[in-house]
Amino acid sequence: MFNNNLEISQLSTLENIKLTFQTELENYNELVDAGFILHGHVCPAMPLGLRAALEALKKLDVPRARNKELHVLMENGPAHAALCFSEGVQLGTSATIGKGEMTRTNKGKNAFVLIEKSTGKSIRVSIKYEFFEKIMQSEFVMKRKAGVEPYEIDQKLPEKMIQNMLNAPVDSIFEFGEIMKTDLSQAKGTFNYHQCSSCLEPVYEPGIRIRDGKYLCIDCAE
Repeated sequence: MFNNNLEISQLSTLENIKLTFQTELENYNELVDAGFILHGHVCPAMPLGLRAALEALKKLDVPRARNKELHVLMENGPAHAALCFSEGVQLGTSATIGKGEMTRTNKGKNAFVLIEKSTGKSIRVSIKYEFFEKIMQSEFVMKRKAGVEPYEIDQKLPEKMIQNMLNAPVDSIFEFGEIMKTDLSQAKGTFNYHQCSSCLEPVYEPGIRIRDGKYLCIDCAE
């Protein structure tokens, strides 16, 4: 579990981001560093998603994915506010869009279902309304609503929010559903490809359309 002696060192530059606390999962600091570098700016929603993901892993008693062991049904989108949450969930679970293991369901909620694919075992995690409302009424979010870019905001604001989030008891932030079984239907990945006869680009088989005996990509086939 997250301890109650959490300190955040300087968050002023992407090169010097460190969260000095302990969890039962190794390399948390490295994950946070990587997350902010990937994300491009410091904000509270990314580490919030990361904490949610790591707590979900513990609830399911599964490790971060090394390959495609996990899948996430991410409920946020297409609205903008706190989409950064999903970045943290990808980072924490390693069920990434790049591996085809995160699906957006666009329900407009900062919530997700984490699925262990081999067993179908799953758990849903959502943010409690009271905690979410505090975030949305914060000075940081007020500035964002006014159009100020996150990298233009005094870094002490997100730093304080992140500190509060990390110190808060997990059950005051997240709602965890019952562990259930979820059937997940996914197309199998392939290494097979063809060259499009028109644009000459390589195309994996699911994207190939055959017209007059020629292999065409979807764009060229239209």
